[in-house]
Amino acid sequence: MFFRSEREVEVNLLAPLFQEVLGYPERDLEWAKSVRMSFGREVMTKQADLVISRSKKPLITVEAKRPTESVQSAIDQVDSYAYALHTPYSVITNGRHLVVRGYYSSNRRLNVIDDSVEDLKQSGWVKLKGLIAFDNILGSINDPAGPVVEPNSELIKDYRRFFKKIHNAIRDSDKLDPASAFDELSKLLFLKAAEDEREARSGKAGRNALTVDMVEQWDKLGRGQATTYVNNWFSAATSELFPDVFDDSPKIELSATAIKSLIPLLDPFHVKGGDLDVKGRAFEEFLPTQLRGKGLGQFFTPRPVVNFIAELAEVSIQDVVLDFACGSGGFLIKAFEKMRSSLDLLPSGTLARIGTSQEALLNDIKDRQLFGIDAEPRAARTAKMNMLMWGDGRRVVRGNALADADHAGNSYAVTNYDAKNVGSGCTLIMANPPFGAQEKDAAILSQYELGSKRRTKASQKTEVLFVEKGLRLLRPEGRMIIVLPMGLMSASAYEEVRNYIITRSDIRAIISLPTHTFSQSGVPTVNTCILYLQKVIAHGVGRKVLRGGRLAD
Repeated sequence: MFFRSEREVEVNLLAPLFQEVLGYPERDLEWAKSVRMSFGREVMTKQADLVISRSKKPLITVEAKRPTESVQSAIDQVDSYAYALHTPYSVITNGRHLVVRGYYSSNRRLNVIDDSVEDLKQSGWVKLKGLIAFDNILGSINDPAGPVVEPNSELIKDYRRFFKKIHNAIRDSDKLDPASAFDELSKLLFLKAAEDEREARSGKAGRNALTVDMVEQWDKLGRGQATTYVNNWFSAATSELFPDVFDDSPKIELSATAIKSLIPLLDPFHVKGGDLDVKGRAFEEFLPTQLRGKGLGQFFTPRPVVNFIAELAEVSIQDVVLDFACGSGGFLIKAFEKMRSSLDLLPSGTLARIGTSQEALLNDIKDRQLFGIDAEPRAARTAKMNMLMWGDGRRVVRGNALADADHAGNSYAVTNYDAKNVGSGCTLIMANPPFGAQEKDAAILSQYELGSKRRTKASQKTEVLFVEKGLRLLRPEGRMIIVLPMGLMSASAYEEVRNYIITRSDIRAIISLPTHTFSQSGVPTVNTCILYLQKVIAHGVGRKVLRGGRLAD
């Protein structure tokens, strides 16, 4: 059913949903309920669209929006009503999409259900029935929330020291520079990960080139044969499980003496299994302490910027997240960390009521919700290993994200949004793409309106194309938070780019960054900003454009 106004959403969707589907008697539905709210010393009275009660106790705050408005735009408003009324749940819908938010102790709030109205309806509203139906809601309110468990800080420090110790041993054994030493560390960790994966698949431990029981074999082989031996092992293991990672560097470039000295250090360590959140956090903290300077620091967005953007995005457990210039994978790690912690907060009883479990949701997040792309081989390897330390790295690939296929010629898992293609697109992009470079590939430029379609130039700045690519990838109401040069938002030369943005999205924020934010990347001063936008449901209808720097119809 197509709704044309907020009133139609209320009358034709919400009223029958709560009465006929969820079983609430009409007396429990209070429309336009007054809500007294405090703003500092000032007390104001607002109106919630609908409040669902039981025995006069408010249980659900409901906010309706017009079909052309985003559900996301009502989150702050409905949260304030829910806190004022002390309701454990809220519902927000624009007739197209519906979100159920749960409120837990310590000011924790999560999207428990986040789905299209059509999909929820086709499934018979089973998720809503299990969670907030008249007969079930009191039980779901009483589901005990799990305690917040912080990772063991001392164990994190131990693992961080372990990674540093291996890195230093590699650097000192063969007198390598830090970047080369890190490359060799990556290869050894990927070999360990491959053997962990093989063991998991077969269900039994096998012989491994990097375990202490192989030291005697190394001595028998001698230096030359030992190097060949480990490289054959490395090639077989990585080509099977990580074929896209080491095509540019297929050998371990360490002496047999160095590898032999590293075996006792690496033997007890497993990339997969046990303490994944601890190992993942330790590895991510280890990276920026080792990879600095030209050729390495460029892969890192400073941690404070990553944390700020992730908080701004309000990452949900239902988000499909993409970083199309992922560098070391910082945004993906932060998204996974927030999703994982959100799952830990959800009571197991609540998950059972909506027909899932923490394990199932975690597998979905790993398999279908986190995607990274980077064109630089070392960056792609680093991001993949970074994600492996957290439990998964399958969805990080090497390639030019402005194209449609990765370095190996495989189509990217996240495709441009197409309303006719279920599952296409993504809901959240967080990225700090390279800027200042020019894209000159005619085949790529021809795909973009801001490329060669409307230009006589044979090139376009990559940051311009990344903005267009992001908007093409986003699903309606999807968010993109991207670091850009400030000139893109202010210089007259980019008016066409800004028109493209404002006719397809709502700009939620433009935040200027300090000029020295990226000094660790070898760029001492640069004027950058964070652009936060949300894709509109249907662009071009009644949207304003810029004329001479001013808004015009």
